Amino acid sequence: MIWSLLVCFASVNISQSLMAQESKVNGWVSYIEIGPSFLQHEGVNAALDSQGFGGISKTYFSLGAGFDAYRNRWIIGGKLYGFMVDTSYVAGQEASLQYQFFNLRLGYSLAKPGLATRLYPTVGFGWGAALLRVRPISSPISEKHWTAGALMDVALNLQHHTPFIDTDDNYGVSMGFSIGYMHDFSQGWETADFVPDEVVTYSPKGFYVRVSLGVGVRSKLVD
Repeated sequence: MIWSLLVCFASVNISQSLMAQESKVNGWVSYIEIGPSFLQHEGVNAALDSQGFGGISKTYFSLGAGFDAYRNRWIIGGKLYGFMVDTSYVAGQEASLQYQFFNLRLGYSLAKPGLATRLYPTVGFGWGAALLRVRPISSPISEKHWTAGALMDVALNLQHHTPFIDTDDNYGVSMGFSIGYMHDFSQGWETADFVPDEVVTYSPKGFYVRVSLGVGVRSKLVD
């Protein structure tokens, strides 16, 4: 019984010591990201086709900026994104669709704190907006149809930190790669003013791939 208590006491002390050591590792990174998203546009493309417009691509490239702060294994940050506009032209009629969104995310590093390379899953929640713009051949002015909704962003991220040469601190360049999925909590964001008596849905829901480049600092790097 005594030995069991001693083992438990030693385990707790060791765990607390390790946590205290890990808590010294912190830092931040600011970055830009770019990459393709593979979206689900069946609904909006069917609506566009019924009105004589061309369909919108299901593959979008997007450009975003983000900031992450590190504390031991935990990562907290946010991202602001804009999806590059895709435009279709059919028989003089024009249609385009673009997205923007912002989210806050939380992650947990699977690698030892202080390593130059981190592998970490993240879960983010935020809000986005979409603009569907159509211009019939009979009109010189485009019609704008806005919609918006909530988003969840789940991703697996790989990031490598390279300190600047000839410096005494750990400021450096951060390069990363992410693969993830965007979820919209519904069948899509709805707009009811495009097709008469019909609700049309679309959103940036789907898989994506991103590469990132940024600058940041780590309070400690280990071999």
